[in-house]
Formats: sequence, structure tokens, C-alpha cells
Amino acid sequence: MGAARLIADGLEALRRAARRELAVLSVGGLVGALLAAGCVALVLAQVGLPRVALMLLLAAAAAGVGAAVLRWRRYHPGTAGLAMAGLAERLAPELGTAVSSAVELARLLERGQVDFSRDLAELHLDRTAGRLQGLDLDARLRTSHRELKRRGLALVLTIAGITVLLALVLNTGRARLGALLFDPTGALQSDLPLVGDIELTYHSPAYTRLPPRVVPGGDGSISAVVGSDVDVAATSDREVQSASIRVVDPDGATVLDVPLVVTGGRKLKGRLSVNREARYRFAIVDADGERVEERRARPIHVEPDQFPEVSLDAPAADLELKDKDEVLILWHAKDDFGISEINLVLQKEGRAEPERVKLPNDPTPQPKRDGQYRLGAAELGISAGAAASFFLEVRDNDSVNGPKRAVSATRRVSMFSARKAHEDLLARERALVDAMVDWLGAELTAPFPDRSHDALQREKHKLIVGRMQRLEDELKAVVALVQADKLTSPEIASAFKNLYERLHRAVFERSRAFAALSGGAEAGARLAALQRAQVVQLEKDIIYFDDLLALQKIEELKATAKDLLAAQRELAALLQKFKETQDPALKAMLEQQIRELRTQMLELLQKMASIKQTLPGEYRNMEAATMLKLDDQLDRLEKLLQAGDLDAAAAELEQLANMVDNMVKSIDQAEEEYGGERYAELRQKLADFAQSFRELEGEQQTMAGRARELAATYRKRSVDKAAKSLDDLIKRARKKTAEALLALDELAFAPGAFPSLEKQVATARERLADLDALLANKNLAEAREVGGEAEDETNAISDLLRQSAAWDRGKQKSDAGAKAKASEEAARQVHEVNEMLDRLFPEPSAVMRKDELEEMARMSRKQEALAKRAQELGAKMDELSGELPLFGGEPKAALEGAENEMGQAVEAMRDGELPQASEHKRRAADELGKIRKALEQSSKKGGKGLPLPLGMSRGNRSGDGTEMSREEVQIPAEDKNRANPRYRKELMDTAKQPAPDRYEEAVRRYYQELIR
Repeated sequence: MGAARLIADGLEALRRAARRELAVLSVGGLVGALLAAGCVALVLAQVGLPRVALMLLLAAAAAGVGAAVLRWRRYHPGTAGLAMAGLAERLAPELGTAVSSAVELARLLERGQVDFSRDLAELHLDRTAGRLQGLDLDARLRTSHRELKRRGLALVLTIAGITVLLALVLNTGRARLGALLFDPTGALQSDLPLVGDIELTYHSPAYTRLPPRVVPGGDGSISAVVGSDVDVAATSDREVQSASIRVVDPDGATVLDVPLVVTGGRKLKGRLSVNREARYRFAIVDADGERVEERRARPIHVEPDQFPEVSLDAPAADLELKDKDEVLILWHAKDDFGISEINLVLQKEGRAEPERVKLPNDPTPQPKRDGQYRLGAAELGISAGAAASFFLEVRDNDSVNGPKRAVSATRRVSMFSARKAHEDLLARERALVDAMVDWLGAELTAPFPDRSHDALQREKHKLIVGRMQRLEDELKAVVALVQADKLTSPEIASAFKNLYERLHRAVFERSRAFAALSGGAEAGARLAALQRAQVVQLEKDIIYFDDLLALQKIEELKATAKDLLAAQRELAALLQKFKETQDPALKAMLEQQIRELRTQMLELLQKMASIKQTLPGEYRNMEAATMLKLDDQLDRLEKLLQAGDLDAAAAELEQLANMVDNMVKSIDQAEEEYGGERYAELRQKLADFAQSFRELEGEQQTMAGRARELAATYRKRSVDKAAKSLDDLIKRARKKTAEALLALDELAFAPGAFPSLEKQVATARERLADLDALLANKNLAEAREVGGEAEDETNAISDLLRQSAAWDRGKQKSDAGAKAKASEEAARQVHEVNEMLDRLFPEPSAVMRKDELEEMARMSRKQEALAKRAQELGAKMDELSGELPLFGGEPKAALEGAENEMGQAVEAMRDGELPQASEHKRRAADELGKIRKALEQSSKKGGKGLPLPLGMSRGNRSGDGTEMSREEVQIPAEDKNRANPRYRKELMDTAKQPAPDRYEEAVRRYYQELIR
């Protein structure tokens, strides 16, 4: 039976090979069937039969699998013998039916049913087994299937291509089929919109106060403020059972599903709330129960509620306040919906938490707000020298996410401190004196030669001239600050002003001499001589101004000691209050204030020590022992307070006050005697100079008084001669002046051919108003002079109008002629007034006695002598100015004014014009009196100490005239009323007099402006 086994093994091998081939062909057939079914299914799904398509796919898959199973069973190991024998005979036709017969004989032999020759049967089996072993049936099987597999593969690829093409073309069918296959419970994704005619109705949050807004026919994009509700209305492209809106975040994750109300089968309505950036798409369930969802999502854009804005329009920069000043704060704010709150935020130095002042605001928030607020210095609540900052803070009315805040620019406000400003000015003055020392050093190290000079020397001198010019600019700035500083005495201010005048002149002279160097050796010698003279003067000025600075430091030292005394007195008052009340709550407060006062006192002592270091050596150790004692006493005072021994503490404070008071007296003495020995000779010269001025002023006052008496006599006799009643003459003169003014009224619309006419008419009216005021005040001499000016003006107007009348034609000529007559009438009236006044001033010989005329001649000669003495005093003033800058432009101008008035008085006396001569003498005496007063103010008590310049700019110092005021003062405001008429007092008195008829208001306004 070995042959039978060999045949069985060979057929088993063929069976396995056949099953492999069958598996390949079955898979290919199944794939082809499924692809073919897929093509049909895509078409069916495209036409709206996705479920039929799905059933077709399932049927095709089942049929393919069934066919494969049936064929697979044919090659089962128990039933595949004869089948495999037949397959072998088909693969190897040369075998004939040997294999099938061998299989049947082997089966019969195995059963024992032999009715044939066993030997022949076995021989047949052996031969068949041998022939099978010599054949490669596996290879023949593969060869036989090769063409079938090729065609099958081609068919499968063709069907696959058709399937892919249909899948690409039939999008809807593919989507529907895919939804049923992969997500039977999900929705079909539609690339086309499912709805149209979308209408959005926006309901903004209540705080925005925006009305509902309807957006019809859009693409469904939503853009709204956070917190808005949006009503969505749309029409579906098909009948639907239900619909919803699916909201997704930017990453595509579903946020929520909003159900929609379906009416009429296709009308959809719903409401969305806008809370953040998102997207949404429509989803429906159609009439067939199919779920469909749009693939493209529509945007939901959040419009942010913008931050408010606030702008601080004023003040535009940091500023400094005086005690009673106010800061005008101008601001405007805006927001997209509304400003709900506006605060002024104050941040004071030393305080952690700011203060908020709520500014007035409309109860109903508005998108725009502007306003103003006056912040007073008192409201700031900061002391002199301290500072605070402020800014504006606004909040909007966002009630959804909470109000948003914005702030303006910050402004810093400092409280003006006259003391600090004065200390800063002293530092700048010290720097200025140091610069003068540097200038002196440059002069001494680079003297210009008398004869020959080279380019290097010229270059060095050019640098010196540049240094002088820069020093002049700085000194000019310091002079302005010194004159504005109320804690600097007028004498110190005059010293710096005088120094500036001297330096300005020195720069001019040096620059001119340097520019003339091309003139040769003579020009170089002039420059060298000028340099030497200026160096000598500069040395004197440096020493003097260094002493002036030391004197101001002593003043500062005294002021500091007085502050220390005031702090002690305040502490003593607090102690006394606590002793009387014994209030436990007050005790803690007092202990805190005592510690603060002690700190303040120690700081004041340190300041005194620092000031002393800047004084000359002989004053540097002044009261050093007292300073140490004060420090020790403060320590003992603190211990006594802590121990509760209030009586001993009060006694210690009293002793402390006595020591400080002694210190103040010591500093007073130091100030009084400072520089006494160094300037003793100069002080004597100043004393002699002051005495000479007093004598000259006294004589001039006496002469002015006698001149007034003579002028009064002359006036009385002149009036008696010219008119019975002076009041009647003035009344008639004022009446004519009023008539002249009325005549000028007719020129209000005079022809405009002459541009100067309007100005001349205004000038004439002013002169007539002055004339009326002077007549009312009985200032007849001045009225005579002003009347002459008024007559000149009216005559000029008449000439111009006559020329205009000659050039015009027709009605214009007639109008111009009428205006010319009015001007002539005004000129005539003024001329008559002047004739009346002239009669009041006859020649002196006509009304004065012989002895009086002789006295007038003597007074004229005496006035000439006084004018000569004034010139001598001017030379003496120049001589003293060469020593120190004691006399500046103002004293010299006052002296020159006195000399000029004296000269005019001499001429008036010679001409017999007694009223004018009297007035000139009075003015000369007034100018001399200014210098005399300034000399008295600059003189120190007892004739000791440092001589000071004449302080004519700022008037008297406070107190007894020997010390500067230490009170905090206001920043000086700009003087807008600069007018200073020569007869200010007379004008103020005249303004009270009755004006001409119909001119009361015009004259009142005129004199108000003139007196300002």
C-alpha cells in the first residue's frame, strides 16, 4: 500500500496548492463584486437611495463570501480525493484517467472488496504513483490560473477606477453612503448650505443701550458684543422633521446644540447667545429621517467692548502751586458705550494708598464726557516744598464682564516753598561766584602783552571773552531770579543787578577791543590795559560777593534757629495740653508728634551745622558747644517723656528754648558785625555820601517849597487880572471843550481817503478828555500844555478833510465839506479855550513885585549851584561804584533825572514860567529823595558790618529793615498794569470829577484804562 500512500500525498499537496489559488481568486472575485456593487451603490445613494445602496453592498458581500465558501468546500480534505485526481488529470492530460482509477482501486483495496486481480491493481498504483512523482502539478496549476488572474486583476482595477471616479463625482452619494457605513447614527455632511434666506436680529446687552438690529439676507455670519442674543431665522432647502444649530469652538469641538423651531416644514427659528469666538452650522433631519449637517461652519465673531479712553488736556505739564492757587483740570473721556465713573486720583508723598475724588458725572452713562475741575492747594493738603501727583481714572459701564478702567497721564504738583527756592538760588549764586573765580584765574594765567602778540595769545584771549559772555548770560538769569525772590533783600538784588550792568559793559568793551586788534600794537596795548583794569575790578567784586553770600548764609542760619525755636514752642504747647487733659487717647498721639518734632529739631540742627561749614573760618565754630548741649538735652527730654515726668520735661523744654534764643541773639550779632573791619573806610565814605545827599535834598525841597509859594502868588494874581472868577472861567472852558468833543462826534463816518484820519480823531478826543479832566482838577499849567496839543490835532484833522473835500465830487464832496466844517468848529472851540488859558499866564513882570522878581533870579542862580552839586555827587557815585557795585542803573538814572529836572527848572525860572519851574523843582526833590531813602535802607544799625548796595527796586524789607522776612511768600505774578502816567494821582482824582454832557461814560472808561 505504499504506492497508494504516495498517490494520496501527491493529491494532498495538489489540494493545498489548489486552495491557495482558490483563496486568491475568491478574494479577487469578492473585491470585484464589492467594487461593482459600490459603483451601483454610489449611483443609488446619489439619487437618494442610500439605504438600497447599502443593502446592495451587503448582498454583494454576502454573495461573494458564499461563493467562496462553496468553492472552498470542494477542496475539503475528506472530499477532495477524486476532485483532486480530476484536477491532476486536467493539469496532466498524459495521465489520462490513471489517477482517478488509481484512487478508486486504492479505496477498494483498502475495503477488501477485491473481485479483480490484486496484483494488477497494485501494479497500476505503483505506475501511477511513479508518474505523479515525476510531475510538478503545483507549477502547472499556477500556470493554468495565470491568465485568469491577469484578467481578473484587470477587471478589478477597471471597476476600482470606475468606483473612484464615481466617488469623486458623486459627492452627495459618497457622503450619504459613508455616513450609513461608518456612522449610522451620525449626520450626513453636506457641502452645500442646507438653509437660505438667513435673517439675524441682534439684541445687544442693556448697558450698551443699542436698539435691536436686523440684518436680512446675509450669509449668516454673526458679529456682536459679548452678552448679545441673536435671533436666527432661516428657510430650509427641503422639508424637515427637526433642525438645530451646532456651535463649535475654533478647534472644532462641539460647544452646544441649539434646537430650532420648525414651522411650515421649512421655516426655522432659534436664538444664540454670543459669549466667545466660535462657529456654527445648521443640522436637520429631513422628511425621510435622514440626518444632514452642513460641512461649512459660519463664524460667530465677538466684538470686544473697548477700553475707555481719558485725556488730561490741562495742565499740560507738571506745575508748582502757591498757597491759594488752584489747578484747572480739563479733561475729556470717551467709550464705545458709556462712561459710568470718573475719579481724580491723588497720590501724596509718604502715603501708600491714593485718595479718590469722584468727579461729577451724568447719572446716565454717555459715550463722551468732558469737563473741568478746580483742584485747590488746600484740597491737596501738602505742605510747602512737598509734592503730590494726580491722574484721572475712568470706568465704563460694561455690566457683562465688569467695568473696564483707563487712566490719563500723570501730573506732578509741588507746593511752592519760598525757603527752598531761596536756598536753591543761594546755591546758584555760589556757583556764579565760583565762575567769577575761574574767570579771574583765566585772566591771571593769560595776560595780554602790551606790545607784540601772536596767534596763540589771541586764541587764549578769545576763550576768555567767550567765558565772559557765558558768565554774562548766567548772571542775567540769576538777576531775574533774585529780583523775583521775596526772601532776598532789595540790597542784595541791587548788588547782582549792578554786577550784571558792570559785566555787560565789561563784555562790550573787551569784545570791541579784541575786535580792534588788527589795528596794530596800539590796539594790543589798549586791550592789555583794559584787561588789567578789569582784573582789578573783578578781584574786588569777587571778595564783595563772597561776603554777600556769607551774609545771606548767616540769615539762613538765623532763620533755621528761629524754626527750631518754633518747633520747641509747639512741643511745649502739646505737653501743656496733655498735662491739663490727661487724656489716654491723647497721650499716644502726643508721643507720636513728640517723636516727629524731635526728628525735626535734629534735622534743623544738622542743617545749621551744614550752613556753618560754608561760612568763613571765624564763624564756622560759632556756638558749637551749644549745638552739642542741644543734642544732649533732646536725649534727656525724650527719656523724661518716656518716663512720664512731664514737669521735668517742661522745664527741660524751657531751658532748651532759652539756649535757642541765645543762639539767635548770637547770630544777630554776627550778622551785624560781619565784615566790619574790612569795610570800615568804605562805610565812612558811604556815610559822607549819604549826608551830602540829605543836605542836597533838603535844600532842593526848600527851594521847591518857595517856588510853589511864588507860583501860587503868580497864579492868584493872574486869575484876578484875567477873570473875576476862576470857577466861572473853568466852567466856560469846559463847556467849549465839550462842544469841541461834540463836533468831533460828527466825524465818526468821515471819508476814508486818509488812513491816518481815524487815528488822529481818536488822539484828538483823548487830548480833549485830558484837557477837561485837568480843567476840572484846576491844573491850569498842564491844561495849557494839553490844550495846545489838542489844537494841533484838530487843525491837522481840518486840513485833511479840506483836502478830501477838494478831491471828492457830488454827494461825497458835500459830505466831506460838512465834515470839514465840523472839524473847523472843533478847532475853533479849542483855540478859544487856549486863549482863555493864555490870559491866565501873563509875563511875571506884569503881576509880580520887583522884590519877587529879584528872588526869582536868585533862585535861578541857586538852582544852578544845586545842579552843579548834583553833578559832583554823580562823580562821587561813580568813584564809589569803582570800589564795589553799590550803585547801579537805577540810582544813577534817578540822579540824572534830578539833574535834568534842575536844568529845566533853571530854564523855566529864567523864562518866567513859575508854575513849570515849581513843578520841575518838586520832581528834582523827589528824585533826590529816592536816592536818599535807598541809602538809608542800605545803611546798617550802628554803622557796622558789610555795606550793602542801594536797594531801589523792591522797597523796604519787613520788620525793622535789618532782616529779611522769613515767611513763606507767593510766587510773584506778572505785572500786567505797566502804565505809569506822570500825573497818576491827578488822573485818579480827576476821574472822580463830572464829565462833559453826553460824555460821562466815555470819559469814565478812558480814565479807567489810563489809570491802570
